[in-house]
Amino acid sequence: MASKMAARRSSLGQSILEHLECSICFGYYRDPRMLECLHNFCLRCLQELRQQQNTNNGKLTCPLCRRETTLKENRTASLPSNLTLNALVEMVALQDELWGSQGSEIKCQACDENNRAVSRCEDCQYYLCQECQRAHERLAMMKSHKICTLAQLKSVISSEQITTGEGIAQCGKHLDPDACLYCNTCEELVCTNCSVLEHENTEHQLVGISEASDTFKKDAVDLVARAEESLKALSLAFAETEESCKKLDASYTNTKQKISARANAEVARIREEERKMKQDVRRIYEERGEKIAEASNGQALAKARHKLDEAKELLATENHQEILELKQKLTHNLNEVAERQPEKMPDLFTFMDFENGQDSALGRLVLRDPEVELDGMEALQLLGKWELKTELKQIEFGFAYDVATFSNNEIAVADIERNQIAFVLPRQSNELNPTTSPRQEITALYYPSHISVTRNDLLVVLDGLSVKIINQEDKLLHEFMPGRSSNSTPTCLAVDDTGELIAVGYEAKEEISLHSVDGELIQTLPAPMIGDYLIIFNRRFIYTNHGQKRLVAVNFDGVLVFSEDVDLTKQGKNLGPSSVCCDKNGIIYVAVLTPWSGDIHCFSPDGNHIGCVVKGCGPTLGLTFTAQGELVLASEHAVQIYHSM
Repeated sequence: MASKMAARRSSLGQSILEHLECSICFGYYRDPRMLECLHNFCLRCLQELRQQQNTNNGKLTCPLCRRETTLKENRTASLPSNLTLNALVEMVALQDELWGSQGSEIKCQACDENNRAVSRCEDCQYYLCQECQRAHERLAMMKSHKICTLAQLKSVISSEQITTGEGIAQCGKHLDPDACLYCNTCEELVCTNCSVLEHENTEHQLVGISEASDTFKKDAVDLVARAEESLKALSLAFAETEESCKKLDASYTNTKQKISARANAEVARIREEERKMKQDVRRIYEERGEKIAEASNGQALAKARHKLDEAKELLATENHQEILELKQKLTHNLNEVAERQPEKMPDLFTFMDFENGQDSALGRLVLRDPEVELDGMEALQLLGKWELKTELKQIEFGFAYDVATFSNNEIAVADIERNQIAFVLPRQSNELNPTTSPRQEITALYYPSHISVTRNDLLVVLDGLSVKIINQEDKLLHEFMPGRSSNSTPTCLAVDDTGELIAVGYEAKEEISLHSVDGELIQTLPAPMIGDYLIIFNRRFIYTNHGQKRLVAVNFDGVLVFSEDVDLTKQGKNLGPSSVCCDKNGIIYVAVLTPWSGDIHCFSPDGNHIGCVVKGCGPTLGLTFTAQGELVLASEHAVQIYHSM
């Protein structure tokens, strides 16, 4: 029997049987009712569920999908029956009875004698024994009932003649009558009794079940078409959503990569700054070490000790004749030792520090103690002696008016007579090599009077009334006209150490405009007596005025820091200052023009004059430092490089 039951269940399919089980009671459906979400449950289970939900708003929440179903007349029994599902459940129940008992164990349900059933009344839905079947057939009121033998039932089930779509619904309000009509007004199946008692007025439109079904099928064609269109739209939206997810994932990955690339670039840039700064520290350390070694007095001490020991040894003898013979030599040596003054090295040579600052991401070197005042001699001793290292005369300049240097020591020269910028590179043999002819992208210049280089090696050019930013591939990145809004003519240009700020000076208006690299105006501040040359150092604008022979500094708030006279001799021997630059110590170098020549003077960061470090260098206009601390001069028709000894 077990094998036959398994075969029977296999013939139906386990998946079909699972669909016949209620998700609440886990048994076969009993009077299955359908919710608006199309989920089915037993009527009794739904009634108990509504009591548990304890809602009086006429709605029932599906326990599977949580969607709400509106109940007509606030009654659970008003939910539509699932006729197909009900027929399937009845068929399976009948199969269980027939196949489970093999047709021999089914008992009569019409009497209490426990006789074996031989047939079934489809109308009464009772199994009948032989006696009850004869009695059933004798009664006049039951003569129309359809009676099938158990063999006939098995045959019907085996040949699948019982179809799920032909089940006849029973009226839910009246016993026995079939629901043979459909009320379009109430949208429910009704029996003949219901049509007379509850649906008799003209408001109710009653039609046959077949007609109602056919009408709905016709109406459903349009709904199906609309549903298919909606499904297509949903499918398209789903595909678009999938594509959006892919785009979001790609954007997320790309953004992370850009962040990492930017971070890596910043780390690489800071590491490069670290390398250059350590290289500078090493060079300064060795230079100062050599100077300290030269002033160590070691050899002088040894000679003085030797001469003193010789004199003491001779004077300790009793050889009067030898003493008198060497009297002059002894006197000379002793006087030399007694009068010799030791060469003292100032403490400033031992000071070296590093501080975080706003000028760069890493910081800057501090090569002198800011709390110690330097006199002129000490400062000159610190700066050392500057000597001409290289002079370029091979290139014929029209008028070299300004210079700027790149991180690789390449030098850019602004030639205002030829309206071009030449580029030269120092060779190891202390010569200057013209790297290229003027670059194609920047030869069409109007009047390139001033140039500067950012720490990212971008070339910033003041070309007439406009400022141009050019990269290392000679491509013009930005161009803006700083004085357009104020109708002013720019006369000087400077870039701060961060490479993010561009300052433009206006001699006629005595002011400075501060811009971002893309030309946006940040602020305008007063700059009294500003002239043709300007630099930025330690958040100060430092500039010269040739006519009034002044060196002036203004801070970023427009407050005057100092204004110093550059006419040092007061004898009219200098024509006034031209260009200006700063070393990493903050020492200010000023090119001072003299008749047919020029000198380079140094000033402390506070504007105090230190002294002349280069004399007779020619009429210098452009002035700047290389990355290695060498001084570059643009002297009208030549370029010179000086280095500290």
